[in-house]
Amino acid sequence: MFARPFSAQYRDPITIQTLKDGVSPNEMGEAAVFDEANWQDYFPCFAEVIVKGTRDFVRAGMAEADITHIIRVPYSTETIAVKPLTYRVLLGVTGEKIHITEAYRRDASNREVEILGVN
Repeated sequence: MFARPFSAQYRDPITIQTLKDGVSPNEMGEAAVFDEANWQDYFPCFAEVIVKGTRDFVRAGMAEADITHIIRVPYSTETIAVKPLTYRVLLGVTGEKIHITEAYRRDASNREVEILGVN
């Protein structure tokens, strides 16, 4: 199911999921995303998953956390296509579902895609 990670940095198994064809979130982005029947597996891979605790944000002087997870995956055509609202990440070990708030190419050399999310 999962390919062997090419780096020790990417050791957490994840599955990127996408909304099924014909399903789109409403104007608020809420209707389709909470129904489990609307999701399908898109791309299994290994990632570096960083859980952001509230302590990090209190230390930085922020009242609330905008994100709960930072997920770094190797750059590929599948991972760069990930977008908020229509994709989410399923963590392989804990089974948590992370809704994506942002996904972008982390560096200029196209080695990593960083996905920011909230559970």
